[in-house]
Amino acid sequence: NNQCYALEDEKGVEFAADDKYILVDAGGGTVDIACHQIVGNHAVEEIVYPTGDKWGSCYIDDLFVALLKEVFSAAWINDYKTRAPAGFVEVLANFQQAKESFYQKEKQTTHCVELPSDLVQFLQAKCHHEDSPSDLYTKIAKFAKKRPLRDFRR
Repeated sequence: NNQCYALEDEKGVEFAADDKYILVDAGGGTVDIACHQIVGNHAVEEIVYPTGDKWGSCYIDDLFVALLKEVFSAAWINDYKTRAPAGFVEVLANFQQAKESFYQKEKQTTHCVELPSDLVQFLQAKCHHEDSPSDLYTKIAKFAKKRPLRDFRR
């Protein structure tokens, strides 16, 4: 049988002896892949050893936090995370929401992540207390000129 089914989308798909299938477990932290063959009624045999790696969506979250640290400085982001843990969780929740709609808006060239107003105020205050004060938008613009963002769509 050379047909491929996504079982979450197909109802009533039945496997027969000697059919093979690939099982993909795409969780938040890892993506694991296994390949099995049906050998009898409710019996399977592993035909390719399971494999996987740290390709889960939480690693995209880590890259987002690394980007914030690169734009605004690790010290500032860590300071905000310590002073306003609930605000930092809100930042991550807003990023999660933006990720979920990313492929629904493929024609868009920008995708927004809403930053809580207390984070914006915190960063603006940090900008004004630097050795060479600037505003938050100037800091972001300097980063954008220095390192243009890539498009990661398929």
